[in-house]
Amino acid sequence: MKMIDVNGNIMYNFKSDQIYANTYCFIDDTDALLIDAVQSDELVDFLLERKVKRIEILLTHGHYDHIMEIPNLKRIFDTKVICSCYGKDILKNPRKNLSAMANHINFMREKSEDQTEKVDTISCIEVKCDQTLNNGEIYKWKNLEFEVYYTPGHSKDSVCYMFEKKYLFSGDTLMKQVEPILRFPGGSEQEYICITKPMLRSFSKSVIVFPGHGESFKIMEGVFL
Repeated sequence: MKMIDVNGNIMYNFKSDQIYANTYCFIDDTDALLIDAVQSDELVDFLLERKVKRIEILLTHGHYDHIMEIPNLKRIFDTKVICSCYGKDILKNPRKNLSAMANHINFMREKSEDQTEKVDTISCIEVKCDQTLNNGEIYKWKNLEFEVYYTPGHSKDSVCYMFEKKYLFSGDTLMKQVEPILRFPGGSEQEYICITKPMLRSFSKSVIVFPGHGESFKIMEGVFL
């Protein structure tokens, strides 16, 4: 777990135990806001230690590696799941959220990256969405506000969240020096080129990106823009 100062707000960054995806967490008394919910025992232990009771989860998209901890969180905490207006059906469908093929995806990843450590078997995931968001909406949590940007390409339901016009939570839409994956079901190269890429290019070059995988970076370092 890493602590990050985000415009005077303390944010905690947790990595998944398996695939190095990110969850970003804000705490206010017994409430927590998560951006994505990757599988992480450390995250759950932290929330219990902080005596958190209520959690709101903003999802950048519904792929399995970003939602794996949600069933467990729902068992322990009062949990609300918020996603893109296109994400409701994806979250509850294991084929669309890729959890039905996750073990095959991980096997291919291990081969391509020549990993010696095997990841655990992943079960199919079905998640109920409690609220959906549209492009341009402002999501408010305590004194924090996040502007929603619809960014299709990696998936049909992909969104980015802009905080204070300075910080972008990009999910798998934008990562440092990694070309976005557009080949999964629901992905679209045309939508990425026509909708998402121009939008990302319109942001200030000083914007700090907190991606779904890897470390934070300035948006100008997203070399595939």
